[in-house]
Amino acid sequence: MHFKTDACEIAVIIFIHTHSRNGNYNLHLHVILTEGVFFSSN
Repeated sequence: MHFKTDACEIAVIIFIHTHSRNGNYNLHLHVILTEGVFFSSN
């Protein structure tokens, strides 16, 4: 996407997960990224 202004922000949620389903130590990240943007002027 291209916007005519740079006054927009994306939303990202990142959290650390330290175990797998079977309980073993498995350090990894989960990342949730929005598809759109937020304009702070609104």
